[in-house]
Amino acid sequence: MTWTDEERIAVADRFADHRIFVSIVAFRDRELAATIRRAFDAADRPSRLRFGICHQFDEENASLLDGYVDDPRVAVDRVPFRESRGAGWARARANGLFDSERYVLQLDAPTEFVDGWDRRLIDLLGSTGSARPIITGYPPAAGGSDGGTSPRGLMAPAAVGSVLTTRLTAGELFTHGRFVIDVPADPEISADAEDLTLTLRAYTHGHDFFRPTESILYRRYEDAAPRPSDADDERGRRASRETLACLLRGDDRGMGAHGLGCLRTIAAYDDFVGRGLDAPSDGPQPDRQ
Repeated sequence: MTWTDEERIAVADRFADHRIFVSIVAFRDRELAATIRRAFDAADRPSRLRFGICHQFDEENASLLDGYVDDPRVAVDRVPFRESRGAGWARARANGLFDSERYVLQLDAPTEFVDGWDRRLIDLLGSTGSARPIITGYPPAAGGSDGGTSPRGLMAPAAVGSVLTTRLTAGELFTHGRFVIDVPADPEISADAEDLTLTLRAYTHGHDFFRPTESILYRRYEDAAPRPSDADDERGRRASRETLACLLRGDDRGMGAHGLGCLRTIAAYDDFVGRGLDAPSDGPQPDRQ
């Protein structure tokens, strides 16, 4: 088979080492298009970004992403918000757009970004010393920006370190792309149980959690738009609490790919959390979020 130069470039780009899959769950979110624009504008290499979005839209924002219809960097799963089945369901649909990217940034919009956020997160991930690191934590509010329309008003930290922490945040994490395959989002989990169930599953799959010491991403908490959790119903919340209780007991029978890993135990996680600030001083310390 003879390939043209254009075809060779396309294949090389598709399997570039530093592609980032930006997975976004958006529920009637007026800031969604602005979040995408801010991510592109602030990235050192916008060409490395590829978005996978579960856009749960209402009448007011149904056309919000029309400008990206023909953009190969933005894949959108459009769902009328009344047909949504909850936060975990939307997370699974967004992550279902994953295309073997090396890294994944998992978000709940709306988000703002410091300049060079893509390079900074990749560098930070590599600096942890962990084989399976996850950069995570609730981002600070986007104060001090220039009205929220551009990331240029956000101060980029000169250097960023990380602190070992005991829990991850499902709506704010950066890690290697294989995570969305090895620890797939559970479509039956409601938002109130998502963080802890994902923490238990990721930890038992051998992942370590790190909180940045300086802010790279910011969240626009003041936005009055509904959140993904608004699609969860009470039946789903009760079922999620039951699933969480089973995982905490180390019982994942019948959960299949949405159960626990085999590299660590729940007892080991309990011990890790219980050590708190008494963890060995020759390494990063667990941080209680």
